[in-house]
Amino acid sequence: MQYFFILGRQPELSKSEILAKFHQLNIEAKEILSTNDFQIFDVDNEIDVTAFMNQLGGTIKIGKIISELKNVNVDSLLPLIPESDAKIHFGLSTYGCNLKIGNIGKGLKMKLKSKELKARFVSSKDNPLSSVIVKKNHLLDKGIEIVVMKDYEKYIIGQTLEVQPFEQMSKLDYGRPARDDESGMIPPKLAQIMINLSETPIDGTVLDPFCGSGTIIQQALLLGYKNVIGSDSSEKAILDSKENLAWLGKKIEKKLKYKLFIAKSTNVTKEVEPDSIDAIVTEPYLGPPLKGSESKDELKRIMVSLAELYKNTFKTLKYVLKETGTIVIIMPILKTRTQDYKIEMPKVLPDGLKIEKSWEYSRPGQRVIRKIYKITKHS
Repeated sequence: MQYFFILGRQPELSKSEILAKFHQLNIEAKEILSTNDFQIFDVDNEIDVTAFMNQLGGTIKIGKIISELKNVNVDSLLPLIPESDAKIHFGLSTYGCNLKIGNIGKGLKMKLKSKELKARFVSSKDNPLSSVIVKKNHLLDKGIEIVVMKDYEKYIIGQTLEVQPFEQMSKLDYGRPARDDESGMIPPKLAQIMINLSETPIDGTVLDPFCGSGTIIQQALLLGYKNVIGSDSSEKAILDSKENLAWLGKKIEKKLKYKLFIAKSTNVTKEVEPDSIDAIVTEPYLGPPLKGSESKDELKRIMVSLAELYKNTFKTLKYVLKETGTIVIIMPILKTRTQDYKIEMPKVLPDGLKIEKSWEYSRPGQRVIRKIYKITKHS
């Protein structure tokens, strides 16, 4: 069966996560088409799309391919809308092409009405329809969202089967009892993406040596990992993590198994054995919040201080990481109107650690850009 994946705001990061998840779950998938908006795969076996979507952090919609068309209009789309004695709910979204969706939708509604069928066209001022609109207008369970994707001279038509669990992600982010906005917190979606990028087997051991209020630990536990370790130099951070994880256990009605302890990132060896960790997934201290008025000298001093912290941290992380283990870590890029200040990775990575790939994660107007690195250990 062919499935489509509508990608998030950082498409290359979304693509890498999907491929990593296929690989981790041993799912044979052949890429058919890839753009900045979507990916299409031919998959040998049927996917449980709800379970798969819940495992991903960077995908907006998943659906199945139902047709290919040379032209998209009312007559070509009408046979794709399931007829029913009950009121028919349908919506339209396009990716990679510009069509007059409103006119087509109204035309479809009129055609259905001429067949004495009741229909509701779910529309929005924005195209494509958001996950929220698709979900709350019951297009997944009581209707259909038709997705139109352009491939050179033809249109690929899909039906949305699942959307990102936006309500759950919001609760996991803003519903937690212990939040530390001043120190900054990694979004749960990004934490989930990073864990997936590590491709660590579900029975592997995951470490976050800068666990803060426990977001990465939380997402690892939700993904099903049983061996999860978190540490932080701040006693408050560990107390916040414990409070948040206790809250999570009550929410999902499950006893969660994890280990937390207080330690600097350069001193995790007091609790962690050498060569014992399969994956280190972390967002370290990224420097003080920027006001935008910092001088070049101030920014350079910040980066020198951070580089020293990271250099010493990587030495320790290499020591506890298994042979062929993986590190997925965020490094900061301090952005000004005239210049970007970056960590020089060759100067902070010890021998035996190799960068496999990197991605940027940012939002408009941010002064600190997250640069995600996937790093592997080699003898």
